Amino acid sequence: FSNNIRYQSTFNEPTYAGIFFYSSFLSICVLIFYEKNYYKKFIYILLSLLVLYSAFLTKSLHMISLILSLFFILFFIITLRKKMNPTYSFFVCVLLLFICILLFYQIDFVHEKIDISIITNEKLNYDFGNRFAPQISLYVWLQNLEQSFATLKISPIIGLGSGSIGFFKFDSFFFNVINYRFVTTLNLNDGYSLIFYLLIQYGLILVIPLIFFIILNSFKFIKNNFIENTSNRASIAQKFFFVFSLTCLIGALIKEPNLSRSTLIFSFLIYSLVTNEN
Repeated sequence: FSNNIRYQSTFNEPTYAGIFFYSSFLSICVLIFYEKNYYKKFIYILLSLLVLYSAFLTKSLHMISLILSLFFILFFIITLRKKMNPTYSFFVCVLLLFICILLFYQIDFVHEKIDISIITNEKLNYDFGNRFAPQISLYVWLQNLEQSFATLKISPIIGLGSGSIGFFKFDSFFFNVINYRFVTTLNLNDGYSLIFYLLIQYGLILVIPLIFFIILNSFKFIKNNFIENTSNRASIAQKFFFVFSLTCLIGALIKEPNLSRSTLIFSFLIYSLVTNEN
């Protein structure tokens, strides 16, 4: 768990591996809960631990995507259920315990990633060797958040048009911070978030329908598969792919749009397919 090493498997970038492994872990947990065969359940538990360990090694902040996806699903389940049965409650507690363990092992890395003291001159001049400072991801994300706010002031409804991202002037404190010590244009032209990417170029007219599409389809799917139809094998398989694709989409929306990765298109196609009742 050395903070100096981030493993990426075959994904070319640790963050891409992180979203895949965290999404896989959460979807395997669905199989563990609904599987009736204890031998298969044991195999799934071992597999989930292996996948979770692999996710740890990426040192990716996409653990946040996992947590958001989990609580997004639990919110609708708790809202739709009149009463949670003891087994369901126990499983939720175990899953939350896993998340606490995950945060425990990652806490030093998380603290390092979100450390804002780098904006002081002492930290800015610190030598990080041949790698970017761990906080660079946060500052790039905040820089693109500022770019999104600037877009909302200029053209909130239709955005600034395709290809405009990163090519217009806007006030940005974190742009200056990055320019002082790092690479100014790092992720400036992809938004570092799918929400930012779409908002800056196409405006609220595209972003709001997309968010409602995900929320309404998720609500309908959870109601039909997690609340009412929970026993047949087809439904379990649908749950697996739903959780995996939803977590990948949430990860892309909040961090790393994955525009050049097949995981984004693959996840959106899976999500659209499993949530379409027809």
